[in-house]
Amino acid sequence: MGDTLKIKIPINGKGPFTFKVKKDDRSLPDNDRVRVQEYDDFLVVTIPGLYFFHHNPFFIYNYLISDVERDDAGKYSINVANDAGSCTVPLKVKVIAPPLPPTGPLDISNVSKDRATLSWKPPQDDGGNKVTGYNVERRDTSKGPDAWIPVTQNCKDTTFTVPSLLDGHQYEFRVMAVNENGTSEPLRSSAPITAQLPFSMLKKFYLTNKSRCFFFVIEPPGASGQPEINELTNNTATLTWDKPSSDGGNKYQIVFI
Repeated sequence: MGDTLKIKIPINGKGPFTFKVKKDDRSLPDNDRVRVQEYDDFLVVTIPGLYFFHHNPFFIYNYLISDVERDDAGKYSINVANDAGSCTVPLKVKVIAPPLPPTGPLDISNVSKDRATLSWKPPQDDGGNKVTGYNVERRDTSKGPDAWIPVTQNCKDTTFTVPSLLDGHQYEFRVMAVNENGTSEPLRSSAPITAQLPFSMLKKFYLTNKSRCFFFVIEPPGASGQPEINELTNNTATLTWDKPSSDGGNKYQIVFI
């Protein structure tokens, strides 16, 4: 990326000549992005691309790289014609660059007091070369906005379990894709998570009554019984169901239907 493609086409024949440039079978206008200049015995076509050299029986041309963008990759063709006939030569332009960021969202699951599992998808553009791995970093939000710490620089999959989190601390995560051209911009988690036991796991609350100590296990309530229609009118229905077999250790107040 960042260079310009110039194609010099020596012409053997009698003019006047006409010329057309296409990308992915669509004609490209002669503008600031794609320019065609005609000289006495050659044409210079300036379009985005990479270094390329080509020879055919009609003409020889080569080009240099400049100001290339990702969208410039594709299949090009250059057609030169006069009254005697025409010649069209295909060019395949491959833009070499670091990959785009991994495709989000960055999912966080299986959060515990000392670890969390991250999942993401590959980049939509690999930068012209295979993605060789992913860098994963974490940030303890109490350490400041720039306190990113590498967790791994050799993740070969699109999921990774981050170890060694501190119980009760909040963390953000980010993931970068890597190929032989460099490292992508990061895909970041949308919000911090707290390293702690999930709500469905054991939580202890202690109450002291003289020399005795009690604890309660707080969990989500069990499932309610199957709802049944008790009364039905034109615009209302009355439902009844059995209460859950367990309230999870705490009185529930709201039922969602």
